Formats: sequence, C-alpha cells, structure tokens
Amino acid sequence: MDALLTSKFWFRVDLFDHGVYTRNELAESKFTKSKATKPTAKRELRELYIWQILEGDTNIHPSFNKGLIALCHEYMQLMQWTADQIQ
Repeated sequence: MDALLTSKFWFRVDLFDHGVYTRNELAESKFTKSKATKPTAKRELRELYIWQILEGDTNIHPSFNKGLIALCHEYMQLMQWTADQIQ
C-alpha cells in the first residue's frame, strides 16, 4: 500500500504528442505489429504516482490526459469486445 500512495515510478508522459514523434501502423495491423515510419525524438519521462499513471494528469503534461485505464477501455472498444469479454 505504501508504494501506491507515496512512491513514484518513471513513466513516459508524452504519449499523445504526435507532432514530432514516430507514426506507426498499429491500428492498421489491429495492434499486432509496430513499424516506425520515421525516426523518433527524445521521449519525456517523469516520476509519477501510480494514480497518475492509471488515470492521467494534465498537470504533468498537456497531452497526458488519458491514463492506462482509459487507454485499455479505448482498445477494447476499438477491438469491439463484448461486455462478457471485458469482465
């Protein structure tokens, strides 16, 4: 419980800043292959609490408005999972 409330972990916060970063073909391959189409820029890493990683926090970075929970939900919708598959 201590790590959940007080510890921080290194995490990439520029997940959705698409201006300079690599475009990949994940959606076209239904998230099974990734192939970079141009060189990547340096990634921005920060120390975050678990709740920030899971929920996102725009105070950290403007593009960090979605955490892992929201990304998982979007993935399941994109893949058209049924309610039975989600639970």
